[in-house]
Amino acid sequence: MSRSLRHEVETEFRNLRLTLDHHRDVVDACKLRSPTSVELDALAVSLHSFYLGFENIFKRIALAIDGVLPKGPFSHIKLLESMAVPTDNRRAVISTDLETDLLDLLNFRHVFRHAYAYDLKWTKMKHLVFNADETLAKAAKQIASFIDEVEQASR
Repeated sequence: MSRSLRHEVETEFRNLRLTLDHHRDVVDACKLRSPTSVELDALAVSLHSFYLGFENIFKRIALAIDGVLPKGPFSHIKLLESMAVPTDNRRAVISTDLETDLLDLLNFRHVFRHAYAYDLKWTKMKHLVFNADETLAKAAKQIASFIDEVEQASR
């Protein structure tokens, strides 16, 4: 594995942090009240972007280490699932607990891409919004540990 994978993953994590920080004021306000429709739309866009950042990381890992990306109509779920199990070339990248957290985000991504904005429901989104920082911290720790191990093994 090259240093470029570490750099690419670190760049994606910076982007994920920026994504969460971009609407931090809205998140904080929504701890006290429900979001307006405009705020709900902004938070939905953020959640969509947030999951895409993880997917970018997983694609980079899959290509760099496994040499292949899942294809087909269920490629998004296959990619996520593949990160939670070992392959011939690597151990599992993430825990099954983190996979479950990210699956919730992937499911939201699907809703976001196929529903009208007025169909979005705060009651179904708020746990994703309020747990995003924890999900990011858990993912950063697990993926950094994975990359450290891969780099150690390649020395």
